[in-house]
Amino acid sequence: APARNTQLKSIEADLRAADASILLAEKARIPDSSLGLMADVKMSPVLYRPLATMSLPIWRDKIAAQIAEAQANKRAVQAQLSAEQIALAVEFAATSFQYREASRNLVLLNEKLLPKARQSLEVARIGYLSGQIDFFNLSDTERTLLGFQLDTVDASTQRELALAELS
Repeated sequence: APARNTQLKSIEADLRAADASILLAEKARIPDSSLGLMADVKMSPVLYRPLATMSLPIWRDKIAAQIAEAQANKRAVQAQLSAEQIALAVEFAATSFQYREASRNLVLLNEKLLPKARQSLEVARIGYLSGQIDFFNLSDTERTLLGFQLDTVDASTQRELALAELS
């Protein structure tokens, strides 16, 4: 589940971006220098001038604040990732429980309750034909069997939905 979750992948990408932001903020501490050569080709003879620039990190408080901000952003993204992983684990466990519960209910209905309800219906039909049971009891027994059959369909549907959600 964690490998396929797009939300987790998005948060992990945000975490990598936060790491890059920290590195970028820390590089602002280092003086930056560049060397170059300028040429003016419109002049005759061509004029060449050397070019050198250097930036000094004199705003130390600003740089420290940028680094602290980048580190705080990283901690926030890590907390969000942790929360999302926990939520995914909880959702997975709940769906897995629903699948196991629906499977148990389906086994109970198919192996125990439906055969007993069918047997009870046959006994009620025989009793009705012999005059020992009235029609109300016969229809009640048949309604019970139909209820178990509906429960079987419902349990099967719930199991398949949980399985689809898990995958």
